[in-house]
Amino acid sequence: MLAPGDYVFGDPEVVVQTLLGSCVAFTFWHPRLRAGAMCHYMLPSRPTNRTGEPDGRYGEEVILEITEHFRNMGLAPPSLRVGMFGGANMFPGLTGSIPSIGDRNIELGRELMTRLGYRLAEADLGGPLHRRVIFEIASGRVDVHYGEGPISDRGGRR
Repeated sequence: MLAPGDYVFGDPEVVVQTLLGSCVAFTFWHPRLRAGAMCHYMLPSRPTNRTGEPDGRYGEEVILEITEHFRNMGLAPPSLRVGMFGGANMFPGLTGSIPSIGDRNIELGRELMTRLGYRLAEADLGGPLHRRVIFEIASGRVDVHYGEGPISDRGGRR
């Protein structure tokens, strides 16, 4: 189980899952190599008054870290199939006209995909409910479930 702030790189034997509320997860998959990565970030970016090593809790930092890893493998962003999931508004009555954390996580994720040259192949974003996301690196298949039952079976569609 991928915890908030974690990310993982894997080969075809790896199946990764995570549980999302307002957090966002990205899946990255290279079909020929059957290699992939998944991250689960909590906030768009680090507060400006804090410094330190790259931290998977922050979308901006973890996406750049994953991008660098794949570039070191000789893989450019357009060669990867990318999925984006989560960003729920878990407390819709509390945010009013202020964007929720989920909305801000989604906005940052989309902006980074465009800036870095990724093509978003699939997305399941927003709404008021949590999601469980399961990523099979061997096939690139991503299944998304709300609560106890399945809400969307992606069937590996890209």
